[in-house]
Amino acid sequence: MSADYGDLISDSDSDACEISSESEPADRYYDGTYYPICIGDVLHTRYRIIHKLGWGGFSTVWLARDEQTNEDVALKVLVAGSDGEKEYEVQKWVKESIEEGKREGLVLYKDAFQVQGMREEHRVLVMDVVGPNLDMTLLRMLLESHIKCYMVVELCMETSMKAP
Repeated sequence: MSADYGDLISDSDSDACEISSESEPADRYYDGTYYPICIGDVLHTRYRIIHKLGWGGFSTVWLARDEQTNEDVALKVLVAGSDGEKEYEVQKWVKESIEEGKREGLVLYKDAFQVQGMREEHRVLVMDVVGPNLDMTLLRMLLESHIKCYMVVELCMETSMKAP
C-alpha cells in the first residue's frame, strides 16, 4: 500500500513549478563538518536551543534562548575547519573596519565562542534574530494560499529591489 499525499499543484497548471524542501546532508554530521545539535541542548552554558532556523554550505542556524538575558538569539554554528573560520574572520574584519553607526542593514555577530566537535572545534556566532526565512515563508504561501509561482517570483523581485 502506498501513501497518497495528494496533489499540491496540478500537472495541468501551466504556472506549476516544482517545490522541494530538504534538510542538510546527514553525512556532513557524520564526518564532523556540521556540529550535531538537538532541541533543548545548552551551548556555552547559556544558550538553550529552541528550533532550527536553517542551514547552508558553511553553517546551520538555530533559534536559541539566552538564559542570562532571557532574549531570543540566532546561533550560527559554522562548519569545522578553515571554511568556517573564513566566515568568522570576514565578519570580524567588517565589525572592526566599519564604524558602528554605519553598520545599518548588516547582520553581524554580537558574541562568538567555540564548541568541540568530533574532530575539530566549531565557531558559533551569536546574532540577533532578524526575521523569518524567506524561502520557507514563500513555500508556506504557495502551499497554504495556493498562490501562483509567478506571484512568488514577482514578490522576490520586488523585495530584492527594495533591499538596502
